[in-house]
Amino acid sequence: KKGTTMIVATHAKNFVDEMQKRVLAIENGKLVLEYEYAVTEDGFGYPKKETAYYEDCVFVNEYDENTSPTKFTEYDLAGEIISETEFEYSEDSSGNLYCSRETVINYSNSTKTVTEHDETLNIHQIETFSLEGDAPTLISVENHEYEYDGLGRPVYYRETINGEISCEDFIAYSDENSYDGYYDKKIIYNEDRSYTVFDYDESGNLFSETEYSVSENGTVTRGLCAMDEQGYKTRRKRRNHL
Repeated sequence: KKGTTMIVATHAKNFVDEMQKRVLAIENGKLVLEYEYAVTEDGFGYPKKETAYYEDCVFVNEYDENTSPTKFTEYDLAGEIISETEFEYSEDSSGNLYCSRETVINYSNSTKTVTEHDETLNIHQIETFSLEGDAPTLISVENHEYEYDGLGRPVYYRETINGEISCEDFIAYSDENSYDGYYDKKIIYNEDRSYTVFDYDESGNLFSETEYSVSENGTVTRGLCAMDEQGYKTRRKRRNHL
């Protein structure tokens, strides 16, 4: 009330929580954490801003009254911004909030990445922009597609980059009512039109690896690798002109 600042050093966390103002954490004589509290309309305090001090950088994290993160900012020791991350929230079908969009601006390489999530927090799309010109320029678009069975379990996943498929995942379950899935098959596609198929057993262990390559005249070459229990390749076959 008199404009006087009072600093209290204490190990009593309940006293700190009751004050709901500003908290400094000191370790070995150095400031490592700083909290700024805010109070909701119901009188509950929550950490509105958290600042973490490291040897080479400083992180400032901001939160809303639901303690959900709204913005993360990384600074160098000179106070210049290294990166900024902002979070946007939407309501799912049950009325619960989830992070639907995450935007990251990286000032060190002049890029912006926008990641969109679905209600299950799976990544739906990633867009990357260059910020070097007068306006953001789209560099790449990465799409993630999911398929689910009748129990809501993921059974298939596909990733495409700039319209070209990059990988496929096939997920299986050891029991019809189990939610503990494992990769049954994974396919990785390369820019040179070759692709590799990985097959797994019910324990999630890789037991075969098959490579395919397609030449300009349509010839297909396949290489098959078998795996032992330790994951070592035991044999390899190659077939040409299939």
